[in-house]
Amino acid sequence: MDNVLILGHKPFSEIPRYLAAADVLVLPNSARTDISKKFTSPLKMFEYMAMGKIVVAPNYEPIRSVIDNGRNGIIFSPKSKDDLVNKLNSVVNDNQRRQTLGEKAREKILKQLQKRRQKVVDEKQEEHLHSEMQYHLLKIGNALNYDVITASNDRSKSYNKNKFSFICIRKFPKIDVAPEVFKTIKLIDVVWFKKGTNHIVCAFEIEKSTTIYSGILRLTDLSFSLPSHPKLYIIIPDTKENEAKLQLNRPSLRNSNLEIFYILISELREHCDALCKFGNNHHIMKKIAKKA
Repeated sequence: MDNVLILGHKPFSEIPRYLAAADVLVLPNSARTDISKKFTSPLKMFEYMAMGKIVVAPNYEPIRSVIDNGRNGIIFSPKSKDDLVNKLNSVVNDNQRRQTLGEKAREKILKQLQKRRQKVVDEKQEEHLHSEMQYHLLKIGNALNYDVITASNDRSKSYNKNKFSFICIRKFPKIDVAPEVFKTIKLIDVVWFKKGTNHIVCAFEIEKSTTIYSGILRLTDLSFSLPSHPKLYIIIPDTKENEAKLQLNRPSLRNSNLEIFYILISELREHCDALCKFGNNHHIMKKIAKKA
């Protein structure tokens, strides 16, 4: 077979050169296993598309989630070699179609990459904002002479080189509640204790772009599990104020006489230093807290 070249292993750095030389790139995967049919999404497919090449690939679920048959690639029946041959013949001599589908393939991959990059950026910004709000609450609680602590999975974090572990007490004080409830309480974003005791004075949940209801549930578990009811707050983005009012006015919360206040992120950020300077106890938080 003079027209077939078996090139063997090539260094990764040389692969783009070979892909660029091709008119059509084929994924001859079979669908013999469930893993192949339902879960496998070959990395090489994305590489082919990113090169602006038309891809001929088998018709199974992970492939269909990326390739739109006839719009940004060609799909063939994985059980039919005749269908593969026919699909190849339909494009191999059609330069314009190959170019059009290759351009659409690259366009799709670039859009997905941009979307993924933006998601990563957004997640980092959200995480930074969450750490900032935790730091403000730790700082205020410390200034008001309370023992303060973050959620157990956040204690190694820092904000602007201020390590939470230097501000927080070493471990969450034991509380006389059921073990599963105690695990939930330890995940509350920030808790203030009366100095040297396990008496919880205030608890704060910081909500970002996701639903605020999970934070409300943790605060509710805390309140209903203790004989003394600490002050409960959720910290929310300014854009989430209407949602916070809606969630806090749920009949289940209203009928329980449970009070959960909300604080806007902009208010906490702006007034943190003043609360530290002029506050005598946790009641100072009422200056920026709102009730739904």
